[in-house]
Amino acid sequence: WPRRAQPRTCYSDVRVNHLPEASVSEHTELSNSGPRAKLHALEEGMMLRIIKALADHNRFRILRILNEHDELSCGEIGARFPIGQATISHHLKVLGDCGLVNIRREGQFGYVSINRPLLHRFQGTMAHLLPDKLALL
Repeated sequence: WPRRAQPRTCYSDVRVNHLPEASVSEHTELSNSGPRAKLHALEEGMMLRIIKALADHNRFRILRILNEHDELSCGEIGARFPIGQATISHHLKVLGDCGLVNIRREGQFGYVSINRPLLHRFQGTMAHLLPDKLALL
């Protein structure tokens, strides 16, 4: 049977997740000179969840698309990919579960934006853990 095109919407399995307090730790001693600066760095478990989420090329593309916009609806994101809406919902759930995106519900629609404070902490933690390696990029 021919398959009917389904409207691209997000289902209720995609939800807003906030970064758990237990995943943030205080790290000190960013430099050997001067007063010791404090940086809110992510713990290893949270770092691994974020890295795993970004390892998928579709999720990485979703994050790059969201970086160009303040907020997009789930349907607008889905229209940019040749994959089904259920797969888009899954990818958004993974990104939401690790805290990289915020999903705002408005009725049956979901609007997605990047969790910029978490992304900045992730970048800062990576720069702290691998300063010599990231300088080469």
